[in-house]
Amino acid sequence: MLRVMSLVLVFLTLSACGTQMQIARPDKNSGHLDGGGTYSNDVRKAEVIKSTPISLKKYDSNVFVSGGGKYAVDQVRALGYFQSVFDNESLQKIVIQNHLQDKVQSLSDPIGLNNLYRYYKPFLWIHFKSERKEGVLYWRLVVTDPDSLDDLFVCQTQFNQWTDWAINDQTMRFPLFNSLIDWIKKSSG
Repeated sequence: MLRVMSLVLVFLTLSACGTQMQIARPDKNSGHLDGGGTYSNDVRKAEVIKSTPISLKKYDSNVFVSGGGKYAVDQVRALGYFQSVFDNESLQKIVIQNHLQDKVQSLSDPIGLNNLYRYYKPFLWIHFKSERKEGVLYWRLVVTDPDSLDDLFVCQTQFNQWTDWAINDQTMRFPLFNSLIDWIKKSSG
């Protein structure tokens, strides 16, 4: 029994290994973030729920990132696909500098983002949220078109049911971004 408990403890300890909110650049060969798997070319990806092919040219390489804190904004910047990556603070400055306060009264809801899209310039909205489905908790990355409020891309990773120790970049966050990278590549062509 002691051996079994020791093995379980070792397994749980090893499963907790991984970085926490470390910004990573895509690998030059694979174009993805390191999956942290057994092999150097092991790329972990999230489960894709929805993937609508679009032309990214319409959005002029502009994206607003919310719901994932500073880490998510910096990680989207590090991917290198978007010229302008906005956080909430930078959007507030845009509204003020362009005298849009009367037209864009809120940036914390989809209607406010729709107004900013219409009165400023096109952009995509990348946001993160957790969702419970059939008793299972998922972390989702969603790309929304603020003009129509249609979700264009949705992918998810599952939270570890037994322990939150395994929530790290390699098991939760990088797979989301790797699936996003694939969608961006398909939408850029």
